[in-house]
Amino acid sequence: MKVGLAPLLTAVVLSLPTLARAQAAEPADVPDEPAAVAPAPAPAPRVAPAPAPGPFTSTYTPPAVAHPEGAVPVAPSPPRYDYLRFGLGFRIGYIGDPAFDTFADSDVLAQMSLDASYAFYTKGKLAIAAGLGWDVGSRTAGARGLTTKLTMHRLTVPVEARWYFAPWFDVFAKVAPGTGALYARVEDSSSPRTLEHAPWVFAADFSAGASFRLAGTSDHEQRHPRLWVTSEIGYGVTSEHALRPRPNRDEADVLGSDQSTNLGSLAVNGVFWRTGLSLSF
Repeated sequence: MKVGLAPLLTAVVLSLPTLARAQAAEPADVPDEPAAVAPAPAPAPRVAPAPAPGPFTSTYTPPAVAHPEGAVPVAPSPPRYDYLRFGLGFRIGYIGDPAFDTFADSDVLAQMSLDASYAFYTKGKLAIAAGLGWDVGSRTAGARGLTTKLTMHRLTVPVEARWYFAPWFDVFAKVAPGTGALYARVEDSSSPRTLEHAPWVFAADFSAGASFRLAGTSDHEQRHPRLWVTSEIGYGVTSEHALRPRPNRDEADVLGSDQSTNLGSLAVNGVFWRTGLSLSF
């Protein structure tokens, strides 16, 4: 049986309101309740990266030092060089004065040296000391029946500045003003008495040198005996004085007084070097 298209469209249009009312009567789908969301964690603090060590950056960390409970750590004290020093040595001087030829056939004057000093000021590696020094030596010559002898005593007050490059090595510069005694002696076979003259003159030394420790500890925080060898070179000067030895007898002698002998004026100037051992405390 054939059904026309018009009746079919009419039936569909009439059924549309009925379908709309049926859908409205059905309960609407309720969406599920959303689950509780956990709070986001706080961001971690940002730490600046450690700088890469450069060519002059030290990465050494000193080890921790354990101190007794209640004790306060004490910083190490600087080295101390304020000790006494006693020296014994030999001094060789070269005297170019022509008047020195009367007493020696060469320009060399050898003397024994004694000295003592105390470092009254120290700071770091610097030590400044002052003390006393004594040099004594003599020369003898003989010509034309005469025997001549010259003895020189040099008494000085050395003031020196020392710089310690290491506990076992130091260098120094020294100035030593003072006085000297020139004892001239002439033995003449024709004279019943020896001719003598002992004038005093001004004296001074200017020198520099170095000391090396031979024995002793490097711990300078406490005083310990130490043995040093010292060498120095310098220039010594004295004021000029006329040497006029005369017989050593009383003016009231029945034979009367004799005329003095003129040996010329002498100045003990010249280069010297000195070496010796010293003991410090």
